[in-house]
Amino acid sequence: VKLKLVHDMIKSVVSVATQRIEVDLCVVQAALRKHIAVKKYKEKRRVSLVPRLPLQELIATERNYLQHLNKLQEVFSQWKEILSREELFLLCPNLDSIVNVNKELLVRLEKYAHSIWARNEEGNTLGQIFIQMADFLRVYTEFFINYDMNYSYQLCVKNPDFERAVQKLNNSLKTSSLELLLPKPFQRLLLYPILLERLVKETPKDNFEYKQLKKAHVTISRLANDLNERKRNAEDKRAVFRIQNSLNTKFNLVEASRIFKREAIVTRLHTKREKNIMLKMYLFNDIIVFASSQKSRDSMRASGSMSSFLEAYSQDSIHSLFQLNRVSVFYVPEGNGVNHGMQLVVSETQKFVSYTLAFNSDEERDNWVLSIKTQVDLNQNLNFKQLAVGDHTKGIIKQGWLHYRNWHGSWKRRYVRLRGQTFFIFRSDEVFVFFLDSVLAPSLAH
Repeated sequence: VKLKLVHDMIKSVVSVATQRIEVDLCVVQAALRKHIAVKKYKEKRRVSLVPRLPLQELIATERNYLQHLNKLQEVFSQWKEILSREELFLLCPNLDSIVNVNKELLVRLEKYAHSIWARNEEGNTLGQIFIQMADFLRVYTEFFINYDMNYSYQLCVKNPDFERAVQKLNNSLKTSSLELLLPKPFQRLLLYPILLERLVKETPKDNFEYKQLKKAHVTISRLANDLNERKRNAEDKRAVFRIQNSLNTKFNLVEASRIFKREAIVTRLHTKREKNIMLKMYLFNDIIVFASSQKSRDSMRASGSMSSFLEAYSQDSIHSLFQLNRVSVFYVPEGNGVNHGMQLVVSETQKFVSYTLAFNSDEERDNWVLSIKTQVDLNQNLNFKQLAVGDHTKGIIKQGWLHYRNWHGSWKRRYVRLRGQTFFIFRSDEVFVFFLDSVLAPSLAH
């Protein structure tokens, strides 16, 4: 009986302990399953967060870029004896600040890559890194505004010691040169949006970092576009100063609102009594300027060559200047010794001035017609719509060759154009303008 009681007591204690152990085991198993599931989810999310190849390319190109910048710093330190501080700055503006910012960016990128490949959840996302660095990348502003790709050539011309130093550097660099190293910051900043766009495309949309990457791409793209626009405006201002210095005139071309658009060497066609002359044509956002020199005209009349004109071009003066809100441009048909021609008509107070200009090709002529029309429309505060090159007849009722018999009985022809109630008759160097009433204009069109 005692043995039986002891047996029953032990059996009950064991059953209770077993039940407790089973409960504890279930709790442990549940916690372990949860831990394993969370760990697997984090690993999967972190590993598939950013594609490995684009991230490796981003970091590898960043390292290579920093090596180039460090090489430039080393070279500039050796050139302090032959170049002034201002000349070194203009050669590669704000170089030291750019190096410091990109070093910090590379450290953050390498830390991020290590956290991914080590499967560690801690740290910022890639998108957050670029968003945080966007304000620091604005140190590139000085470079974009002040960098001039021709400045190194100008220094070589006026400083023989610098020219020899550049030749020595180019000989020591096997796969590069100074001309390839100097624009690296410009190229690198414009490359960031492309690399981020590739990362956005190859990252799954259900990843929690996708939105951050997309936001970073938009932020860096806006920064690049802003700096590019500033660079373009700075180049336009430098072009205005360059043109002002090349002209022997008291007229001040430099104004805060004036923007340079394009330039070309054209031939102005004259009548049989006068010979053709070559002019330099400058187009700004509000005026159009023709420049010439007495020496270039004399040499052109003597030899008729383009090289003689270019040799004498340093002594230019303003030949004529017109406000764009008074300018109209037309195509000149081929024939009568006119090739790739454009008619420029300026309405002044009591008369019309006409320039018949010949270009080197139809493409150059079409681009100039489109540029002038664009600026004219903007200056006249019209609702501007982008015109195609073939839209030069927009608003014209009739145009063509008018055949007539003169008082001697000989047949002649003139190119005419009727636009609204304005009738144009073109000659090689002149244009006659007639303003018609509402009855005569439809009759003439008929």
